[in-house]
Amino acid sequence: MKTIGLIGGMSWESTQTYYRLVNQHVRTALGGLHSARVVLYSADFAEIEALQHQGNWQATAEILAAAVSIPLLHIADATAQVLQRQGIACVGLLGTRFTMEQAFYQLARKTSYF
Repeated sequence: MKTIGLIGGMSWESTQTYYRLVNQHVRTALGGLHSARVVLYSADFAEIEALQHQGNWQATAEILAAAVSIPLLHIADATAQVLQRQGIACVGLLGTRFTMEQAFYQLARKTSYF
C-alpha cells in the first residue's frame, strides 16, 4: 500500500472527516483492520482566521499554498469529476462568510463546468 499525503481542511473538525472517510474506504476495500498510510498536514486555523479578518489574503495564501512536486488531488476537482459523471449540473455550497463572499467562489457560481 502506498503512503498518501493529506492536507487537512481549514480546521481539525473538517480534517477529521477526511481522515475518517479515507480510512473507512481502505478498510472496506482491504477488510480487517487495514487503515490508510497517511502523512497529515493541518494548519492552525486561528492564524488563518486572524488573517481573514485583517483582509490579508496574501499571507493566508502563503500559509495554505500546497507547493509540492508530487501529484495533487484537490477536493473540488474530485467533486467536479463525480458531478460530471453523474450528470449533475447544479450544486450548492455551504460555507462560512469568508468562503461564500470571496471572489473565487463568486466567479465559480457564474461558471459552468458542463
